[in-house]
Amino acid sequence: MPPPRLLHHHPGRQRQRSQSYERENDRHRFSNEFVEDVTIKFLSDGRIDVTSKSAVIDAKGRTPGESGHFVLSLDKPTDINLRGEGKRIYVFENSSLVFLRTYNQGGMKRTISFKKTNTGFACDVDVAMMRENGTGPIRLRSATAPVMLRILSAKQTSSMCTVK
Repeated sequence: MPPPRLLHHHPGRQRQRSQSYERENDRHRFSNEFVEDVTIKFLSDGRIDVTSKSAVIDAKGRTPGESGHFVLSLDKPTDINLRGEGKRIYVFENSSLVFLRTYNQGGMKRTISFKKTNTGFACDVDVAMMRENGTGPIRLRSATAPVMLRILSAKQTSSMCTVK
């Protein structure tokens, strides 16, 4: 189902400020902060234009990560290989844009909830990572280096979302 007409014609900007991870690679365990800036524009033909930029913040400072740009149809699963192979889909339901993505063992869900205000629209962002029972930690490719990581825990620490 396409988004409501008003949202359909107004570009939206969603910024997931940060997510704290406890990770490990083959050598050691470490914690850091993953920051992703995602801009989503609703196009008039029922598709969305998504631009994503990421960075990792740790004791050494801020390291730029992978970025991507996609034009996708709502409600249509597609392949994704950023940070590991999997499937992704964006759906618009109950005044929320929901992004679901699979990894080899688990997945991620980002929900952007919209609400009408006196001045236009407001939005909130919620991000969660899930793993399959009995399969161990989620494995994905680092956003900043050519290594595989195991996500031991993930917690959203802050977010910011605006609708323009």
